[in-house]
Amino acid sequence: MDVPVGGFIQVAFTEPIDPATVSSTSLRVSKDGTTLDGALTLQNGNREIRFTPAQPLPFGAVIVTQITSAITDASGNALVDADGNPLQAPLTFTFMTSTFGITSPARGQDLVENRQVTLQAQGSASLGIVTVTFEVNGLPLPAVSGPSFSTLFTVPSASSAPAVTIVAVGRNGGNVEVARDELTANVVVGLVTRQTLLGVPLGGVANLRVGLSSPASVDLPIALTAGDGSIVTLPASVVLPAGQLEVTVPIGGAAVGNTTITLSSTRGIATVVASVSPLIAKTVSIPSPAAGVLVQTVPLVGRVFAAPGGQRTLTLQLFERPCDGRHDRLGDQQQPGGRARRCAGDHRAGQSAWYRDDHHRHRRYGDAYVPRRR
Repeated sequence: MDVPVGGFIQVAFTEPIDPATVSSTSLRVSKDGTTLDGALTLQNGNREIRFTPAQPLPFGAVIVTQITSAITDASGNALVDADGNPLQAPLTFTFMTSTFGITSPARGQDLVENRQVTLQAQGSASLGIVTVTFEVNGLPLPAVSGPSFSTLFTVPSASSAPAVTIVAVGRNGGNVEVARDELTANVVVGLVTRQTLLGVPLGGVANLRVGLSSPASVDLPIALTAGDGSIVTLPASVVLPAGQLEVTVPIGGAAVGNTTITLSSTRGIATVVASVSPLIAKTVSIPSPAAGVLVQTVPLVGRVFAAPGGQRTLTLQLFERPCDGRHDRLGDQQQPGGRARRCAGDHRAGQSAWYRDDHHRHRRYGDAYVPRRR
């Protein structure tokens, strides 16, 4: 069926299975009766088993997968056949591998951005392949010769290319294409720390947050090392569980000083600077004005009263000669009923002014406000 040699085998079940019943004997992958080495991992809430070969599968070979009744569900019920009957013999599936294929990266493998990866393709000797040209997202790389056709490639950033399509084209001595394979891999942000500088109290503990931009399908072990192991204490092991984006790592302060902590994983490497110092109690006062409401009065030169809908004219006396600056001037305004109001003005010599108020919304005589110039 031309199954890619760089792939994996995945078996799905109708319900979660007991992980303790999964082994190389209860799920066996073989070629010509010889068991193939590989890793068995559980996926999708223990509903799937994935077999990842330790080496690419052989070219043009018949691969046999056998599943026995030793695998049970969480309640201990053994596997049954399609009719619900107990298995009398292992369930057996076979397929044939292709004669050419991409062996690195593996199918289903995520690529960490900005890291160099090896692109590799292999083929059956019967094809007579002399060169292989890799293309990444349509861009060809220089051709490479065999028999191990490989080259290095730097993964683009996840923001610019969330996925890459890799094509390998094999050509014979006459530069004729004789084989082709293709795979698509997701580009993911590697392991990152949420802090670049971590303050750690002497004799105390600070929490370092470590995470991924997208959850991993399997548990991600993380190894921690310190440039100066006498300054900080690190946990013996840290694992970011499958399906989670972040894990908290406790960092202890052993001695005053600074050191770099390196976190390594299959999803890349991250670093953080830890600074250990003793705690110092200190009171910090921050002066602040009292909360409240500030009412500012509008500068006035006086008040003019007028009947609703009426009109009043205000006449101010002017200086007889020019003056050097501005001065206040008092003017008299006769009001209804014989009352007089004095209003202050700020004017220059040679000027006259009058004020008209035609607002109908004033109650009684109304108030007209004339701003004072400054």
